[in-house]
Amino acid sequence: MTCAILGAILLAIGAIGTKMFDDFSRSDLKNYCRRRGNIAFFNTVRDRYQAISLASETLCALAGSVVFICLALAVIVAPTASVASSPSSVVQQSPFGLLKLLQIPAADENGAVAFSQWWVSLVSISLVLLTIGVWIPRALVSVWSSPIIYYTWTFWKGLTWLMSPFTLGVHAVAALAWRLSGREQPAVDDEEALEDEIRSIVTAGVRDGLVEEDEWDMIEGVMELGDVDVMDVMTSRSQIDALQVDTSWDAVLKFFNQVRRTRLPVYEKNLDNVIGTLYVKDLLTFLADTGEKD
Repeated sequence: MTCAILGAILLAIGAIGTKMFDDFSRSDLKNYCRRRGNIAFFNTVRDRYQAISLASETLCALAGSVVFICLALAVIVAPTASVASSPSSVVQQSPFGLLKLLQIPAADENGAVAFSQWWVSLVSISLVLLTIGVWIPRALVSVWSSPIIYYTWTFWKGLTWLMSPFTLGVHAVAALAWRLSGREQPAVDDEEALEDEIRSIVTAGVRDGLVEEDEWDMIEGVMELGDVDVMDVMTSRSQIDALQVDTSWDAVLKFFNQVRRTRLPVYEKNLDNVIGTLYVKDLLTFLADTGEKD
C-alpha cells in the first residue's frame, strides 16, 4: 500500500499543477509579482505555463493509474489473504489502516465475497480518487494559485523536465492527427511572436523607467483582448449598481457618492426591466438648475 500512498501524493501534485496552470488568473499573478518587485517572473510564467500544464497532466494520468491499480489489487487480494489470516491483521499490514477505510470485505471459507460488499469498496476507492485528484486541488488553486506558482516555480520546471519523455508522445500524436486530416500543421504564429517581442521591449522600458506601469498594463490588455471572453469582463447580475425609478434625490446623490460611478442604470420594479441610464453630469446639471430656480 506504500505504492498507493506515493501514487496518491503524485496524483494530488499533478492535479494541482493541471488545474493551476490551466485556470490561473493572469491579472492576479501579475499584481502578485508586481507587489514583490519581480514583474519579469510573470513573463516567464506566461511563456512556459502550457508546457508545465502538459507535464502536470501527464503526471496526473500516470499517478492516477498507479493509485487505481494498487487500490484495486487491495480489494482483490485482501479478501483472499483474509482466508489465511484474520481481517484485523490484514488491516494492520496497510499504512494508516487504508484497507479498513476502503472497507475491504472479508471472504467466507470458500473465498467468496458478497457482490454488494464489492460495490462498497468501489465507491470508497472512487471517493479517495475524487478527494485527492479533484476536490483538494480545486480548493487550493482557487485560493492560493498565485503564491503557489510564485514560490514553487523551480519545482514545476523540474517536473516538466522529468515528464518530457512522456510528453513527447503528445507531439507525435498531434503530428499524426494533422497528417490524417490532410491539413498542414500551422507553424509558430507570427502574431504571437510579434506580441512576445513587444512584451520584451515594453518590459525593458518599464525597467529603465521609459514606460509607466499603467502604459504597460494598457498594452498588455490590448494584446490579450483576443483571448478574453465576455464572462471575464462582465459584471454579474448580483453585483450591478442600479437605481430604482422612484428613488428620492437625496438617496440618489448618496448612492452615487457611495458607488463612485459616472452613470447608473435605472430600473422599474426589478433589474430585468431597465428603462434608462442616469449620468451623474446630467444629474448635477439638473440639480444646479433646480437650485437656481428655488
